[in-house]
Amino acid sequence: MAKFLHIGRVSSSPGWHNRFYTHPFHELVIVASGGMHVSGKDQHFKLSSGDALLYPAGVYHCEQSDDTFPVESYFIVFEDEKIPAEKIIPAKHPLAVLRSMASTLYEFNSRSGGSVSFADEYVDLMLKVFFFAPRQEKTSWVNEVDDFMSRHLDLDISLDELAAFAGKSKYLFLRQYALSAGITPIRKLWKLRCETALELLKYTDFTIKEIAVRTGFSDAGHFSRRIKSFCGKTPSEVRNEIK
Repeated sequence: MAKFLHIGRVSSSPGWHNRFYTHPFHELVIVASGGMHVSGKDQHFKLSSGDALLYPAGVYHCEQSDDTFPVESYFIVFEDEKIPAEKIIPAKHPLAVLRSMASTLYEFNSRSGGSVSFADEYVDLMLKVFFFAPRQEKTSWVNEVDDFMSRHLDLDISLDELAAFAGKSKYLFLRQYALSAGITPIRKLWKLRCETALELLKYTDFTIKEIAVRTGFSDAGHFSRRIKSFCGKTPSEVRNEIK
């Protein structure tokens, strides 16, 4: 079983980075919002909201926040003899549940002064989620389209542009994407916008207007209507809940 040592949080800070270093413990990193670049020996990863990776003990790595979308992340320090110690280990797919679990553990740890009785079992469960691989994953080009949308939420992206990015006719793209992802590409785009906007409302100090612009909403009214339809609360109500 994992032995929990510490949990911390990196707040949004443009220019934040760590040079190459290593440590004698394992570290699980979960991105709450924003983006970051991680490098290791012959490895490079670009992480965005919901992504996670694991630094095994003794593995060199460096981190740098995205310049235009500063990262906010949780890092969990632990010991576990079962973790391989050769390379950085990325999660196979975004795991929103890990972000929620990390937030919960961070809150309990802060309130208890660093003494959470169930922390070992909780981290063990998080590792099970981290290493879980679904039986069926989306095809690679669908993942690439989703990544493209996630990186350009602020732009007015059309179905024609997404089809061109995928190298398919609009009809074929729409049909194949929906069959693979279980949702139309435009619905997925708005889902990504709403999910990212909620994360920014909860985890950053950006104004509501700034968040609306960053996530591609045309105006404050449109932003408010979409978010309320998505989660049942207005942007102001979401923000006020965490104060």
